[in-house]
Amino acid sequence: MTDVQKKITLSRLSQYGLLSVVSNDNLKFLQGQFTCDVKEVSAEQWRYGALCTNKGRMISNFLLAQVAANQHLLRMNASTIEAVATTLKKFAPFYKGTVTDSTNDYVILGLATSGTEATLDSLLQNIFATSLAATDIVKTTEQFTLVKLDAQRYECWIKKESAEKIWQQLSSLTTVIDESQWMLMNIRAGLGEVRKPTIEEWTPHMLNLQAIGAVNFKKGCYTGQEIVARTEYRGQQKRAMYRVSGNGSAPETAATLVDGEQPAGEIVIAAATNNNQWEALAVISDPHLEKSLQCNGQALQILSLPYTFRKPSLTK
Repeated sequence: MTDVQKKITLSRLSQYGLLSVVSNDNLKFLQGQFTCDVKEVSAEQWRYGALCTNKGRMISNFLLAQVAANQHLLRMNASTIEAVATTLKKFAPFYKGTVTDSTNDYVILGLATSGTEATLDSLLQNIFATSLAATDIVKTTEQFTLVKLDAQRYECWIKKESAEKIWQQLSSLTTVIDESQWMLMNIRAGLGEVRKPTIEEWTPHMLNLQAIGAVNFKKGCYTGQEIVARTEYRGQQKRAMYRVSGNGSAPETAATLVDGEQPAGEIVIAAATNNNQWEALAVISDPHLEKSLQCNGQALQILSLPYTFRKPSLTK
């Protein structure tokens, strides 16, 4: 194995799905539904966002990219696609739009490096004949869409007909890892996600979406905007997402955290690390943050996140 193979990992991201939205006025259509500012999304720029109910509860959160003049793709946990599609289809006729589950048209891969940004860029140039200069940048061709998450991670959305050839090329030049290890990277980056068991459970603030640019508070009205804005400006947030660790088997999404016999929060996503340990993102209620938290009978430790969202003194 070469040094490059040791430094770059490749994952099949089968937990993700893609929802396609096509209309003659996607900007107005999606701007009235999403927490992010769709005007900031272009052929070269992506954004995180969320779709909420009227009560400000998230149906799903996603990564939004424009792949054609009248088409956007939403990458989200596959288990939430049906609920998102059902909601958007209620509004699509007003914009002569179509909403389609495109998951089976693509294979989604994750590339990450433990080396320099240049190491990963060189591989992308070799396989895709392109690399992206800055974070939040996207590149689309007829056969693939490349999304630069940060300096060390890319997502590759590859059309099915090209996927096997590209997989063979990439896997020969990288170290293939389990998808759970990509989820561990998301956990350490503080990127939570709504899954089927947690649809309509949390507001955007509960998953710290305001800290990663997934909520724009100046864009104007969208479904659930009043509740989201009230949380931001009136300080009514009583739950937030923290990174935690524990021993034993990694808990399932929506597993309950307890403080003694009292419910204290829920698991968002979790992944095994090593030595019978795991890390997770968990939504935790304020009164329980400095108490003895447990999940599945195991004591938890609160760890740091790479961004500030509120009450940083409660993390270490």
